[in-house]
Amino acid sequence: MQFSDIKYLGKRYVQLTLNEILEIEHNLEDNPLMIKKYLLESINANKLNNNMLPLPKTAFYDFVDKYLNSALKGDNIQYIWLKTHGVTPSKKYSIEEANNSLNTIFNFDGLKGYSGVDLENIAVRLQRQGYRLMIITGGVDPFDFYEKIKGRVKHLQRHLASIKANKSHPIQARLIFEIQVAFIVNCQDFLIEQIIHRRGRIW
Repeated sequence: MQFSDIKYLGKRYVQLTLNEILEIEHNLEDNPLMIKKYLLESINANKLNNNMLPLPKTAFYDFVDKYLNSALKGDNIQYIWLKTHGVTPSKKYSIEEANNSLNTIFNFDGLKGYSGVDLENIAVRLQRQGYRLMIITGGVDPFDFYEKIKGRVKHLQRHLASIKANKSHPIQARLIFEIQVAFIVNCQDFLIEQIIHRRGRIW
């Protein structure tokens, strides 16, 4: 199905310009979780300015849903944001388990002993969780991905905590993944800082 195939009340087609097609594709690829209403309003505002027939809401929403489902290629709609950002969750991936991992392994708990920071334990956790993340997400490099989220890292936990466990699963999947990515990068930075600090004291 092409974007220009959107029917108006099932009787006639509403034409889309190339720029409109590109705008829709770009917005959905960049953020498939965006509110469809805002995208439709943007498209129709341009149409009205050019004396063109606006897109009907029902037909547009239905088409966007079909477009997103085609992007998933049969996978769960919960993972739409992950899929459109190059992340392929393994068959064993579950949002509930991923969320639990933030409290058990993707955090800094237990990395400090009686004698101070446990460098060996930090290195082991970093290696294990970095490998784990790459396995469950189809090989995504967290260090490359971090560049896309570094400006929002300090807000991720708060946003996730504001969502009820049984609501907004696609948004939960995105936030959990981003928090896991942030932990891997921050853990490596912390390890490097501690090594430099310890060597400084020794020398």
